[in-house]
Amino acid sequence: MANAECQLTRKARITAASAALVALLDKPSQDLLGIRRLAFAASEQHLIAVSQAAPSAPNVLAHWDVILLLTLPDLRIERTMEVPDEICALSWRANQAHLVLCGSHARTFMLDTRTGETLRLPFHGGLCRCHPEDDDLCAFVDCYNIAICRLSDGSVVSEQLVAQQDMETLDMCWSIDGGELFAASGTGRTYVYAL
Repeated sequence: MANAECQLTRKARITAASAALVALLDKPSQDLLGIRRLAFAASEQHLIAVSQAAPSAPNVLAHWDVILLLTLPDLRIERTMEVPDEICALSWRANQAHLVLCGSHARTFMLDTRTGETLRLPFHGGLCRCHPEDDDLCAFVDCYNIAICRLSDGSVVSEQLVAQQDMETLDMCWSIDGGELFAASGTGRTYVYAL
């Protein structure tokens, strides 16, 4: 019975967050051009929303994205952060305090959600997925290559090429325990890599 109650509570939180997000999106803003990307924290206490800054927004350079750190379930804006790029992919690190971001032209960043500080990472990736348990591991896709990187304070400690695929990787995700990495390719095939 406890599991059923937990599921109902979780469903109620998700329903409340969904309603609050719709209300947030319905509010017109002269400084933001709508929400383009979303990422829930595994703790279900925060949601990241990525928006593009409007050309008329004060003190924001053109083509910089604005990241909103929202609390759940009420979607109160806890922090607003600027990123010097247009964000194409994002993933929460296991510590729930940092995001890994992939920007246009495959530039990668790490964002500290507590301070808003952005650090440019020394490699490229158009898609990223952080490991669900190991805070230092993150999978990246650069063109047709899938690599696992071990991060430490913004530098790459090690990089392991997992695969060179024949088509572009459209999406990827870790298994719940982090033992496998799943990758969906442009050919319609899904690949599983045991780590």
